[in-house]
Amino acid sequence: MENNIAFVDSYHERNYIELVKNFMGKLNKDLYIVLKLLSIDEVYSVAKEYICGTTIKFKELLNDTRIINTSRFIVELAYSFYTRNFSVNELSSTRKLDMDTRNFIINILNYYEKKEKEVNTGRQRELDLVKGFLMIMIVFIHSFQTIAGAAAAESSVHKIMFALFMPTGACLYLFTMGFGSVFTRHSQPKDMVRNGIKLLIYQGISNLCYAAVMTVSYIIRNSITGEVAGSREVFEASRYFMLTFVNIFFISGMCYLVLALYRKFNVKLGGYIISALIVGIVTPFTKLLVSDNQALNWLLDMTFGGKGETSFCFFPYLSYVFLGYVFAKVIRRVPEDEKGAFYKKSGLVCGIVAAAWFVICIVMHPGVDGFFNYMIEQYRTPGLVKVVGTFCSIILVFAVAFFLMPIIEKWKFVYNKLCYYSRQISKMYAVHIGVYWTIAGFAAFYEFSVRDCLILSVVVLIVTDLLVQGYLKLTDKLKG
Repeated sequence: MENNIAFVDSYHERNYIELVKNFMGKLNKDLYIVLKLLSIDEVYSVAKEYICGTTIKFKELLNDTRIINTSRFIVELAYSFYTRNFSVNELSSTRKLDMDTRNFIINILNYYEKKEKEVNTGRQRELDLVKGFLMIMIVFIHSFQTIAGAAAAESSVHKIMFALFMPTGACLYLFTMGFGSVFTRHSQPKDMVRNGIKLLIYQGISNLCYAAVMTVSYIIRNSITGEVAGSREVFEASRYFMLTFVNIFFISGMCYLVLALYRKFNVKLGGYIISALIVGIVTPFTKLLVSDNQALNWLLDMTFGGKGETSFCFFPYLSYVFLGYVFAKVIRRVPEDEKGAFYKKSGLVCGIVAAAWFVICIVMHPGVDGFFNYMIEQYRTPGLVKVVGTFCSIILVFAVAFFLMPIIEKWKFVYNKLCYYSRQISKMYAVHIGVYWTIAGFAAFYEFSVRDCLILSVVVLIVTDLLVQGYLKLTDKLKG
């Protein structure tokens, strides 16, 4: 940066070299701009007194009576770059600057705008494809986790599907949540807090609804055919599981609250990356936090995942939310006509890393059972290696979706349906689980086979789609 724009004159260059030499902090692009501005003759003699070690005392500098209107504009502009929050009050004083100084400032602003401008802020179509396919995969996987019998749940079909789904799955869901938080219009901390609380409430309501539909369907079944032997025990265990179920709503809600804090304190992108790495590093240790107290252990389990009695825990998944946020910030700086080249490079590199990680996992955990057991443990409480492997897998998925998009767009029904699933993914997720438990209740917890699960997955996807469409039409009518 410092070599791309000519100095006002030799005095300015000399002042700048002196400031750089005396400044003890780590220099980055913004600080180079700050020091270049403070090196201008109009402010240099005063500004150098307020550069102490690794800090620049801007508030004291702006209150110094020796700073007149003309130089105040330069200091305010430097302070804006320092805080990354544009706030300049003395714009009218720019006419008092000499032409060379004015041109220098204009060049700096133009250069900065060119480098920092977010040029790709619209809807990312590849994200819709990714989320749409994700929703379909979730429906198929959950059939084996809700209505499958022991034989189907332990089958190679389920284990292979699950193992292949593991590099993405809920990780991808949370990644896209972090990604989407950058593009949404409701990205202020207060909006994120509101969304987080709303999702936590949805968690409680959905649990009650799942237990209710399962109970009602089971009672109706018993009233028609009589109680099936052995079904009562399964019903009671399933009802308890439903009432204490921790699903994606809880994780998303908690992650939104964390994102709100990060946005409130203006954490830099580097902070998100470091946080993702720290979470991946400490997760194997935090999952050791367990307690003999049942209530406390339940809270620890749904936070860190130590005892494995809840289906999900939120802390380990923060890595994916942070990385999704970072990736979105990168994408916003990639022009739409350059995304192909970007995804070619990133997809190739990440694809190689993801493939290497996947092969190493298979070698180190041979056999379907060994690989499945490792993946299911890492899925719930991922360590740093799993986080990196999954991140690379997700970027590869984004790249593949981007290059498949022109083909899928030709199939209007498929493309529109995937985009619909993407936009309504929270509703689809909430409803499809209720549909599965309704089936379980009416079937008196019959143990469905692999073939049954696959067929019912398609049925549940269609029924869920129709229910969500009906809900949307009803709410539209009520709104007038």
